Amino acid sequence: MVTALERRRQRARLAVLEPRLLRDIGVTPEEALAESRKPWWRR
Repeated sequence: MVTALERRRQRARLAVLEPRLLRDIGVTPEEALAESRKPWWRR
């Protein structure tokens, strides 16, 4: 359960990162949005 909650937190943070920061980690804004919309129980 702890892992699922951490995953939810990480996805919420990913959703609000600036495009510049997303580029730094190799993620497009579209990928970040898709990941942030996943339910917390999905990997």
